[in-house]
Parts: sequence; structure tokens; C-alpha cells
Amino acid sequence: MKIDEFLQSVQLNWQVELQKDEWFFAKERDKIDNSFTAEEAFNAIMEVVFFIQSETNTYLCTELTNVLYLLIRKSDTTEIPKGFVSSLQVLKKKFAKDIYSLNILNEIESYYRI
Repeated sequence: MKIDEFLQSVQLNWQVELQKDEWFFAKERDKIDNSFTAEEAFNAIMEVVFFIQSETNTYLCTELTNVLYLLIRKSDTTEIPKGFVSSLQVLKKKFAKDIYSLNILNEIESYYRI
């Protein structure tokens, strides 16, 4: 599985898939966790960040924030991807009213010791 294929598929199909299976996003995260290497996860982080920044659906953004945190943990490094810190601030502004997503972003900050 490649992250760009995953993001495109999720963007197009998530509402239908979620109607069929309420555990859709959890299962998708499990697929990523089981199929990505640490290097693949690290390389996918910024793609997910940029996708979240451009997405307008709040629910999808929140679910993808969980995917982002999974990729960061899966990457098994505290090396911060280039451009991540400034993008993180953009995400924090985007999620200013979404406490759940802000908590995830705070966890990410702690993980990276930002």
C-alpha cells in the first residue's frame, strides 16, 4: 500500500465505507501499521500533513490526524521531517476548535519534543 493511493481512496470512499463498517478507519490504520516499514512511514508523514491541510471535511481531517500520529510512531525515530514544524502550526490553527485533534497534535509535539 502506498500512502498516496490510501489518501485518494479514503477521500473518495470514506463515507460509503463508514456506512458499511463503523470500524473502517481503525481497520485502515491497522493495514498501514502492518504494511508500512519505519522508513515508508517516515516518508509518508508530510504527504498526510499536506493532505490534511488541504482537506475541508472536519471528520476526515480528524481521522487522518490519527493516521498521522500512527505514521509518526511507526517511523520509530524522533527525526522531524523537513517542514513539519511550520506545518504543525498550520494544523493547530486549522483545528483551533477541535479539542480531540488538538490533543493528538500535542501528543505529536511531545513525541518530537517540540
